[in-house]
Amino acid sequence: TLMHTLFPYTTLFRSWSDADEVMRQNLVAENYINSFYEAHEETISSFKTDKEKADYISELVTTEIVKHYDDDYQVRTIYQLSQRDEDLKVGVCTVYTTVMDRLCELAGIQSYMEIGVLERDDSGTHCWNKLVFSDETIHYYDLTSYASVGNKNFLDMTMDYYDNCFQYRLLDKTEFGYKAGVNVVEDDDWF
Repeated sequence: TLMHTLFPYTTLFRSWSDADEVMRQNLVAENYINSFYEAHEETISSFKTDKEKADYISELVTTEIVKHYDDDYQVRTIYQLSQRDEDLKVGVCTVYTTVMDRLCELAGIQSYMEIGVLERDDSGTHCWNKLVFSDETIHYYDLTSYASVGNKNFLDMTMDYYDNCFQYRLLDKTEFGYKAGVNVVEDDDWF
């Protein structure tokens, strides 16, 4: 939809008076992601499967784009990330998830951002990626947890691992109103 196209990279605005600044930030962030994708497009395109592409993109995100988790919780958007010095590339789960989402979409992989909690450690609100490969299989990638602990099991989680081992649970609209009151951010739900 129009709103997803216009504002996937920035904090959503509170009033129309903020619209010009949000549009400017979104353009900066979109150019940041596009330039990164273009620099790696040949390699990404050389992979035969969506899994190979997603695994490569997840490594790029966690080693070259978002290098560390932001314990101060200051970098929450791609725009904010794009304004950081190279050695200060940090972000929270929304940054890891949005960067992965945008790069996967550019690579032709259907991607959704899910919002919920990790029940195993009651860590509070969290988000991760749900990818649908061309063979219509579903794959879960939690780059924030992977980057934090280095456990590759957070990449391409099976449904069993997702449900039982790490106990991910989507929030319903009564628990958390993430901007538009959704727990899976799809094109039609963005705003």
